[in-house]
Amino acid sequence: MSQSPKPVDRNTSLSHATNAHNELGPRIFLGGIFLSALAGFIDVTLINALQTPVSHLTGSVAKMSISLTEARLSDFQQIFLVVASFLAGTIISSAVLGKLSGKKTANFGLMLFIQGFILGLAAADLSRGGHAGLLLAALACGIQNAMSHAYCGLSLKTTHVTGMITDIGILLGNWIRDRQSDLRKLALLTALILGFVFGGSCAAMIYSQYRLDALWLASFSSATIGFSYWLYRFAQHSHVRPFVCIDNPQCPYPSVHSQLQIARFLPA
Repeated sequence: MSQSPKPVDRNTSLSHATNAHNELGPRIFLGGIFLSALAGFIDVTLINALQTPVSHLTGSVAKMSISLTEARLSDFQQIFLVVASFLAGTIISSAVLGKLSGKKTANFGLMLFIQGFILGLAAADLSRGGHAGLLLAALACGIQNAMSHAYCGLSLKTTHVTGMITDIGILLGNWIRDRQSDLRKLALLTALILGFVFGGSCAAMIYSQYRLDALWLASFSSATIGFSYWLYRFAQHSHVRPFVCIDNPQCPYPSVHSQLQIARFLPA
């Protein structure tokens, strides 16, 4: 006998939406701007070097259609693999993060660190004249886009300017119709677009001097921020006080009563 579908808990959905709205604080703005700038940096670097965008796919799919009709199979194959790599990145990110609407976990930092590692592999390959680096960069952008889409249920696509502009248009249309709109999300989306432009401008200047080695900067930035966020969330979840607080009863962090309690959070 087939089971009847479970009813949708509207209160839970409303709670997630409220939590997402309330999360639009300075950390969300700074993190979103960083990710958008990173996407712009990667995209402009590879457009300058290989004339192929990797952080968004609309133009790539259009070029793939042209290559197919003109029987340029090598170009078709390259663009198809870029699209497939981006898709693989979104699958990996979603599989690791799972259904995290309204939640923040250390796994976001882990995925950002992995993205930085993959960008490092891409930089190493492209600097030697390889072809896999383009696909690795697309993989990294797919990881980032799915990760930012999942964060706190905000559905942000930091590598997809078309989606950002569409969301801005929807918010402005809602304001014209009802004189009501989410001004904080409107400000965030505007900041993300400016971040993308800033990252792209930096890439254009750096590329003129360092060529594809510019990707190393994106790799280092992503890995460093990701690892730092992972440590922050791990310490917060574990309630481990900084060592400077161990002998200070006035320290605001949760107390740790003995070295044994500290040791149980460390790897064996």
